[in-house]
Amino acid sequence: MTGQLMLKMAQANLLTLLRDRKALIMLLAIPVLITAVLSFALGNVFGSNPRIPSFPVAVYNEDSGSLGTGLVRVLRSQSGQMTVHVEDSLAGARADTTTDKANVVVWIGRNYTQQIESGHKATVDVESTSAHSVQRSVVQSIVQSYGQEFADKAYTAGQLPGSKATIESANIQSRTTSLHPVTTGAYYAIGMMVMFMLTNAINRAGAMVRDKRSDLYRRMMASPASRYAIAGGHLVSNFVILALYGAVLLLCYRFILNIHLGPIDQTAMILVAYSLALSGISVALGSWISNIRIMDSLGQIGSQVACILGGSFWPLYGMPKGIQVIAHGLPNGEVLTALVNSIIGINSAGLLTPVLYLVCLGVICGLLGSLRYGRSIETGGAAG
Repeated sequence: MTGQLMLKMAQANLLTLLRDRKALIMLLAIPVLITAVLSFALGNVFGSNPRIPSFPVAVYNEDSGSLGTGLVRVLRSQSGQMTVHVEDSLAGARADTTTDKANVVVWIGRNYTQQIESGHKATVDVESTSAHSVQRSVVQSIVQSYGQEFADKAYTAGQLPGSKATIESANIQSRTTSLHPVTTGAYYAIGMMVMFMLTNAINRAGAMVRDKRSDLYRRMMASPASRYAIAGGHLVSNFVILALYGAVLLLCYRFILNIHLGPIDQTAMILVAYSLALSGISVALGSWISNIRIMDSLGQIGSQVACILGGSFWPLYGMPKGIQVIAHGLPNGEVLTALVNSIIGINSAGLLTPVLYLVCLGVICGLLGSLRYGRSIETGGAAG
């Protein structure tokens, strides 16, 4: 009986939305239009631009000799072209490319010093995505020049045999990693979808607050139906509507704006988790807040602040570190980061943490909302 009531409420809420065709069109048209405008206006925010004066480089130095350290020092001295930081592991250096902490990864191989001093080829891997091929070429030239300069000096000083005078001292292995660049259109498609889903969720919470003033709400609370079932009906209906809304927006971005996102299974997994989180938040807000003015202020100001902090209007990596920490605590910021990582090429296992966070957030907020739902009638708070 409880399950049937929840499904009936979900069906009624969905049909109400579908009947309002004007509102439905606006819900879809505005996000697509704004995404198209942002993609065009801010088209140079992402991608490789060879005119950028400085770019970040992550270095993993596996060599224990002096020449490996010297190469790091030479790279760091190129402050007009790049900013260099050293990582403790190759995995850490490569992970920096997913957070825009590095455009290029330099991996100085083990025994680099020993190989050069003995006149053999030493290995240095210079890695980047295809979007940063220009920066990769710059780093390659510096690495090659450093190794060759030492070989030339060693030969001149008689430290290398004549037969090895022309041997390149650094074997540069240029690699394009499996990571993919994020286009402006893809970023803002995700940002706008995340923002409008959050706004929609808060608006649905506002509708719940307004319903507390209606006679229908009082009759429902006076009926034998469990308030937990009614709150669950709101949770299910919100989840279905938000998930469908997000999916339709993504389909519009794909087939109208021709924006390619990450793998379908990963995108769907994140979308479902985000819809559940927003549904729980919506029910919690609609159950605990009785003052419509507070709810309106939260919808008009609070959602916009959350979207700004969450990176919907400006890339997170361009924000101060403190803001980035706050963004990862917000559900919209966590989703935006997860979807961007999905596009970059992070596998599903690497996305489990944000997905589990969103699912737990939705369940906890949903439970808190169901515990509170209907109690304002008992305490006289419905008229607040």
